[in-house]
Amino acid sequence: MASTVGTLTVSSTIRTLMAARETMVTDTSTEVRQTGIDNGFGSRTQTGATCPGIEATDAFPQLQNTLIANNWVLTEIIQEVIANSWPVRIYKVEMFADGVLKTTRYFQNATADNTKIEGVEFRVDLGMTGTTLPDSYTTLVTLLSSCS
Repeated sequence: MASTVGTLTVSSTIRTLMAARETMVTDTSTEVRQTGIDNGFGSRTQTGATCPGIEATDAFPQLQNTLIANNWVLTEIIQEVIANSWPVRIYKVEMFADGVLKTTRYFQNATADNTKIEGVEFRVDLGMTGTTLPDSYTTLVTLLSSCS
């Protein structure tokens, strides 16, 4: 009895990433949600490097460290829970990957619009390419009383 072996062609692969993610927020009027990990970003300049940082708005401006083309970038949304929950405020955001501090950024809500939910899109270049990604991520969002 003859046996025929066919040819298997793989045109694409799907990879699943299971990483531990932890978020610590110092006030209940703020929420953080991860929106993705991507390596399709081009190079971009950092924002919010010094306190008080960029202004949070309903357009969710980008709060980021320097992004380098083809590096993995973790993206999160940091926003107020309801439209009027952020009076004048300053926040410090720290991102750790595998326990190593990747960036510290700042944002404020100095001109609060109490009719709209405001926030920032937080992007962190993880400094990694290819198939290497951290096993764990921690985002620490701290409400500051001032920049000093």
